Amino acid sequence: MEAIRRHTLAGRTVHADDTPVPVLSPGLGRTKTGRLWTYVRDERSAGGEVAPAVWFAYSPDRKGQHPRQHLSAYRGTVHADGYSGFNRLFEADKRVEAACWGHVRRKFYEIHEAQASPLAARALDYIRRLYGVERQIRGKPPDERRCWRRSRAGPI
Repeated sequence: MEAIRRHTLAGRTVHADDTPVPVLSPGLGRTKTGRLWTYVRDERSAGGEVAPAVWFAYSPDRKGQHPRQHLSAYRGTVHADGYSGFNRLFEADKRVEAACWGHVRRKFYEIHEAQASPLAARALDYIRRLYGVERQIRGKPPDERRCWRRSRAGPI
């Protein structure tokens, strides 16, 4: 377990998320909700050849202290959703925040579905086109991806 944690957190980028899990509540005959924190290292889409890995850490609640503790020694980029519990990870300039396009897109989608918003539809189209650029460069080396993004995503 410790070797997986070390390998996962040795990368320049880690993807962080949490998910609720039912946990037996001792003596009560029912379950309560715990959290399974997931930290993923997968550099293949960036042209990396290091083996991907995932490290799971359990907590009894969703307090932001847990990812801060789990990632206290980590220095690099953390790709996470908009959960406010991740915010303090980025306060001391030890880690770089990479926000999640999927979560941004979902908000525009929900607005468009509820209100048929032309502005939300336009945002969804921009995001779809940016995803198309990313599909074309998946697995390419960083310098090549940067060049493509400047020439293709920049105009979008």
